[in-house]
Amino acid sequence: MPSQIIKGDGFTAIVCSRGQRQPRCHYCNAPGPFLCDHPVIRNGKRGTCDTRLCKDCRNSIGPDSDLCRPHFTLWRNNENKFKLGDVEIAPDNGA
Repeated sequence: MPSQIIKGDGFTAIVCSRGQRQPRCHYCNAPGPFLCDHPVIRNGKRGTCDTRLCKDCRNSIGPDSDLCRPHFTLWRNNENKFKLGDVEIAPDNGA
């Protein structure tokens, strides 16, 4: 268990914690290291859904590309293409 010693004017305190909490899957509450990569528009800016997913709840569609359940269904129904309204979005492959 990580701890920290804080020294002040005439006192010393030891603060203990369990460390940072690991993010949890939106669907099953298991550890969720993956994020949904479906494009969205949030506050007028392009971004990704970012729903937390575990290895069992993610839908992998390519290297480093995972989708949450609703976006996987949407992607599959759109002939494996990303769409925002009537506009087709090319996936950002970091290039």
